[in-house]
This record gives sequence, C-alpha cells and structure tokens, in this order.
Amino acid sequence: MHSISSILKNTFGGCKSSSSDQYQINCPRCARIHNFGKPDNKYNLEINTTLKVFHCWKCEFKGSLSFLIRRYSKSIDVETFEELYFDYDIFDDKKIDKNYFDFIELPKEFIPLNEYNRYDIEHLQAYKYATLTRNLSKELIKLFNIGFCVEGKYKGRIILPSYDKYGNLNYFTTRAFQPNILPKYLNPEINKNKIIFNEKNVNWNFTVYLVEGSFDLLSLPVNTIPLLGKEMNLTLLEEILFYKPNIILILDADAIKESLEIYDMLSIYDMEKNIKYLPLPQNYDIDKMKKEYGHDKMVKYLLNSVKSFEEIDYLYNEFI
Repeated sequence: MHSISSILKNTFGGCKSSSSDQYQINCPRCARIHNFGKPDNKYNLEINTTLKVFHCWKCEFKGSLSFLIRRYSKSIDVETFEELYFDYDIFDDKKIDKNYFDFIELPKEFIPLNEYNRYDIEHLQAYKYATLTRNLSKELIKLFNIGFCVEGKYKGRIILPSYDKYGNLNYFTTRAFQPNILPKYLNPEINKNKIIFNEKNVNWNFTVYLVEGSFDLLSLPVNTIPLLGKEMNLTLLEEILFYKPNIILILDADAIKESLEIYDMLSIYDMEKNIKYLPLPQNYDIDKMKKEYGHDKMVKYLLNSVKSFEEIDYLYNEFI
C-alpha cells in the first residue's frame, strides 16, 4: 500500500514519525551544503502532512510538501504523491496555507508563439516583437516554449516559461510587447527563491553562466541560469555546491559589489577557483550587447573578457 511514509523512505532513505501527520527526515539541503551529499542522520527536517508543509530547523529550508516531493523524488513517487494528496486539497483554504504552496501553471490565455495567427494584429505584434525586436529565432522560441497573451492579466505580454529538471513548470516571467502596457515586467506572485530558472536545460557537467534577468537567457541560451536579480538563492547554491561546475558570472556593470558577494559565498565552500566573471560595459546588459553588436561579436567579447575575481576585487577597491 502506498503512503507518504513509503514515499519519504524511497526519496530520503528513511523517516521518523511522531504522530499520524508529523514526520522527520534528513534534510537534503543540509546534506548537500554541509555533508557532501550524505545524510547527517539528525532528522532536522519536519513535515506536516495535514498542512502539507515542511521546515528544516537547521538551515531554515521550508515550503510546501508538494515542492519537496517534486524536487527530490523520482517521477513514480511524484505521481503517487499527487494521487494521494495533490487533487484532494489544492484549493481548500481550510487545509493549506497558500503562502506555502508552489503550484504554478501558465495563464489560461497563453498562446505559443509558433502557433500565432498571422492575420490577427495583436498576434502579429507579439511575433514581430519576439523575432524582430528581440531577434529570437524559431528554434529558440520552440526550445523555451515562448508564448504571449492578448487577453487576461498578462494581456500584451510575451511569456517566458521556466521548467525544473523533471520538465515541470516552476516559474514564468513576462515582458510587455505593447508600449502602453505597464508595468513593463509582471511576474507571478510565488516565491522565486525556491526555483532554479531554466533548470531543465542546464547540464552541470559543463560551464554554467549566471545572468541577471530571464530575457538575458535568450541572448546567451546555452547552459545559462537567470538569477532573477543580483543575488543567488539557496536552491541554486545547493545545486552548485553538489555538482561544483565552473561558473561564469555575468551581472550588469553596476553590480560589482553583488558579484563579490556571490564569490565570497562560494569561497566559503572552497569554490573560489570555479568562478570567474565577465565585466560588461557601463549601462549594458548582455541582452543589450547582443541587440547592438550581434551574437557573434557578443560571444567573441565574452570569450576574450572573462576575468578572475582577484581582478574584480582590485576594481572594487578602486571603485570605493
């Protein structure tokens, strides 16, 4: 008989139970960050199956039980979990705090760009923005499942979805393609610190490029992770410390301080030799460089301009 305890044992190697709805397991994040991927057998991560939430009392890793199972379990256990719990209380306000729940889906008005109607003015606007203004190829549009909306909350916006390593949607960002649409960017109201953007397309055995914005990904689409800001979240840090890839950090020219903070964070875990940075010209991001100089010149600049953090440290000291 399938049960939550059997799913937890399959995924985490064991679990303890103090009541019918309270379980303890070894925290996978603590294992990856502090113990080279091995469980510490302290069972610091506590799960409440009534509220469908979890919380590690050591590293403060917390969120919805759905997120935990989707992130770490094999697909067969994810399916079993969803059969047991997912449909039962997804919209039941009395049984679950929605602030903990990470379920997300594309807007119901979402239209894939490769299915646009050339005879519809708004469809044509979206397609021209993507292919002419953003210079996106049909291959990129298909690879990232880029779409748009002409109705609803995200009307007049290009939609860039993100998928986790299992191919499940974990986030999306939007950008207005019509000049009268404000704000320019509008993203879903879920905790982006729990996801790795574009994880589906990341191969940890090769150099990983870290950029600021999601649309920077479309200018440098090979093995790139957008930070969705200037800081690295704990979910991404956990994967980097486990796989230990070489990293090239590409933040905007005004983010020297933030670049050093990421370098210092990785240095704590002896990864200072794995990370380099690419200084961008003032007032440029990688997307603007591609649009003004073209893809080939941008890549040539990237290959010839990568520096060590000893150099950025010097630049920062001069800057301040």
